[in-house]
Amino acid sequence: MERSVARSECGKRVFSHRSFYKGQKYTVIGAISVDGIVCMKTIQGSMKGGDFLTFIRNDVVPKLRPEHKIIMDNLNCHKVAGVAQAITESGAKILYLPTYSPDFNPIEMMWSVLKYFIRLLRPQSQKLLQHLINIFPFLLEKDFFKNWFTKCCYCAT
Repeated sequence: MERSVARSECGKRVFSHRSFYKGQKYTVIGAISVDGIVCMKTIQGSMKGGDFLTFIRNDVVPKLRPEHKIIMDNLNCHKVAGVAQAITESGAKILYLPTYSPDFNPIEMMWSVLKYFIRLLRPQSQKLLQHLINIFPFLLEKDFFKNWFTKCCYCAT
C-alpha cells in the first residue's frame, strides 16, 4: 500500500513518510447498502471460500429482506457452493457484475477510502490497524453511500 515512485521539483530530493509495519496480512470483508455499512468483518490472512460463505450465512443473510439485491463481482470466493443458495433462500436477488467492471461496484469506492485512511494514518502495529478499521464506519457520512450507488448507476439522483 506504499507508493513506489514520487515527484518533486527539479533538483530537490523527494521526502516521504513510510510505514515500517511488516506484520500479519488482514482481509476486510464487507457489505454496504444505500443507507450505510451493513456489516464488516476482519480476518487474518487471505480470504478463502469458506470464510466468505461463513460471512454470508452469519452476518449478511440475517439482515437481508426480499427486496434486496446483492451485487457481487467475479471473485472466486463469491461463487463458492452455498453462497448463492443462502442469499436466494432469504428472498434477495443476486446480480453478478461483468468481468473487470469495478466502476459498477459501489463497495470498491468504500475500500478505496479505507485504503486512503490507512495510508494517511500509517498504523505501526496490528492493534492500531485493527482500531482504525473499527472506527472507519464512523468516519463516513451517510451521503457517501447514496452517492457511490448513484455513481454506479443503481440509484436515481
